[in-house]
Amino acid sequence: MTRHLLAGRTRSSSRRRCEIPHFDWTRTDKVRAAADLVFNGGKMSAADAREAINLLQKESEEHIRDRVGANFYKKYFPTNRHGCVWNQGAPIGWVDHYTAGIGSKGTLMWFSSRDRGPGVGNSCAHFVMDHDGTSMILVDPLTTVTWHATWANPRYIGVEHVNAGLLTKNEDGRLLYQDKHLYPVKANKPVQEIGGKFWEPYTTAQIAANIMLKRLIYLALPTLKEDKFVDHEIIDPKRKTDCGPLWPLKALNELVFSWENAHRVGVLDEEAVLTKDGVDRFNAEVQALTTSTTSHVS
Repeated sequence: MTRHLLAGRTRSSSRRRCEIPHFDWTRTDKVRAAADLVFNGGKMSAADAREAINLLQKESEEHIRDRVGANFYKKYFPTNRHGCVWNQGAPIGWVDHYTAGIGSKGTLMWFSSRDRGPGVGNSCAHFVMDHDGTSMILVDPLTTVTWHATWANPRYIGVEHVNAGLLTKNEDGRLLYQDKHLYPVKANKPVQEIGGKFWEPYTTAQIAANIMLKRLIYLALPTLKEDKFVDHEIIDPKRKTDCGPLWPLKALNELVFSWENAHRVGVLDEEAVLTKDGVDRFNAEVQALTTSTTSHVS
């Protein structure tokens, strides 16, 4: 991998670099190098991308254990909540989700092998992404089906972003997540009201990690199609609301597949979360960046 990574860094060295290390959460040098490379617009071979993903999966064992505890991890991981190998050989798409929760521990426990009781589904996802961008692989996205998006399961990778999503209010006017749990309002994650509904914003660390993972997976799996990178609401519009109006899906994917240096989108380096204004700024910066690139090429 080293030769490809160094080559990628040389090609992109003239682009604006950022002082903010988005991927300090990773504990593996090769994973961090691969993450930095693709985030900055560099590319690598499919074999090197797969190697980085395999290393991230190995590292994920530590991240998951840290969150659920050693005893729980030993008993219920690796999870058995997955299907067979990819139908027809390999996936064609990717689905963004939110967890509808406030932390990663509960989601990881839910996706573990622990018995959920009778009549409860067998859902799981390939990735769980924490608020700080830490990206944990529960099921190998290169080989195996998970149950996260009904009809799309056989051919789509699933990533769950830790986010409370759509919030409701109780009789006292207090915010709830999942319609029943009191939402802990925090100054660093200001709830946003849009069209009379309340939403928790995503962190820019999650946006950065999403860009990185999509690029890495896209390089690793040539069967993936750009127009098949969607969110859960697109897959199941009658039942699902994720990822909601604070997830800039269109601009996000435009940035991913433009292969522009994502550090050139200033809001990712200057803000901790994407508020309504932050989403507008992200959309505008991506449009300016990708339009400029298209004009230059033409």
